[in-house]
Amino acid sequence: MYIFQIRIQNIKTIPKIISACLFFFCTSVYGQAIDHVYFAGFSYATDFEAIQETFPLTYKLNVIDTVTKTPVLDAKLMDFLQKNNTSKIHLNFNELAKLDSGNSIVLSLALENETVYVEPIGDNFRLVAELSAQALYFDFDSMTIIGAFPITVQYIHASAKPIKEKEKEKIIHDLYSSEKGVSLFAEFAKHLDTVNLKRKYNSTIQVGNVSVGEAVKEHLPQELKVNSRMKSFVAQSFSKFLSSNQQVSVLPYSKGSAIGGKMTARFADGRVYSLNIPEADYIVDLELPKLLKMKFSENNVGTSWIYGSYINFKLLEPLSGKIYADMKIKNGVTKETPAAQTYVEDWPVYQESLFVLFDKLTKEITKPTSKWAKSHTSSEGSVEQLKKVKEIIEKCK
Repeated sequence: MYIFQIRIQNIKTIPKIISACLFFFCTSVYGQAIDHVYFAGFSYATDFEAIQETFPLTYKLNVIDTVTKTPVLDAKLMDFLQKNNTSKIHLNFNELAKLDSGNSIVLSLALENETVYVEPIGDNFRLVAELSAQALYFDFDSMTIIGAFPITVQYIHASAKPIKEKEKEKIIHDLYSSEKGVSLFAEFAKHLDTVNLKRKYNSTIQVGNVSVGEAVKEHLPQELKVNSRMKSFVAQSFSKFLSSNQQVSVLPYSKGSAIGGKMTARFADGRVYSLNIPEADYIVDLELPKLLKMKFSENNVGTSWIYGSYINFKLLEPLSGKIYADMKIKNGVTKETPAAQTYVEDWPVYQESLFVLFDKLTKEITKPTSKWAKSHTSSEGSVEQLKKVKEIIEKCK
């Protein structure tokens, strides 16, 4: 279950920041156009108890400013948007207290992943930092998610010296709000310039069941071995690529929650709401049975490795039980390891392989080709199955 800490501002008295907790999942919804939203600021997409563990550098950065009494990132994000937003959507920064008046759509930038790792390369060091978030829209009156759009930024840095914790903190700080190069806030502003947010859609699709093979777990970083985080990671990653590449609604992955049920939304001021999750018309089941690392070539310069990801993809209609696609899909990426390199961080390459698989699959839906199917699937009739998937996706737009 996700908890989003949302900024609520009361304009009837002295402005103050109230931390609010919303229990809900992400989705994307299209229909009637929306051109006015209330802005709720920066939030976290994780279990409440796991915020500090899941986003350690962001948590350290996002302290309460002693002067404004506002979380630092929340204030920086609002300031950035007020200076850089050119969207046709009007963002209301000051009237969240009037949400009870009806017909209110609320927007938050919800962080869902912070990744920072350092890899030694010979006598040097390579740092990769990544932030992933959702531009999250929800209907305040019905407490229903109406849209979630993925945003990811990455920074790669090489150093001749070991990278200290303070350097990591500075890099994460710049990944949020730096006016030079790419930043999460800048990508969020770009999203606002291009989004075509709508209220309703015809059919719905959702990641239903996710299974992870025992052979996969030995390759995972420690944080993904806890509880069902790897299952959520797979479901959320696939949903992001499907939504982004097909511009389609993707209902929240709700492992442990009944489809069509209600989820509690509880604000810090004591108000409690039920968040409605509609029943999905179509379900995607995903199985990650294995991750493989294979030596491709070796010489005195170094070794070339292939990192492979394998997914079993199934699309079905839960009401009738009809299966539209049932495919085994694979993808590999190559990594060159210099002979002088004594240690290799495998998980980032496995993650890249999996992301490329999801990206290629969800793009291939648009115009399936036998060339892609022959090199990436081992299932009969893959092209025809992908055409069926395309038909279902079109029904969900």
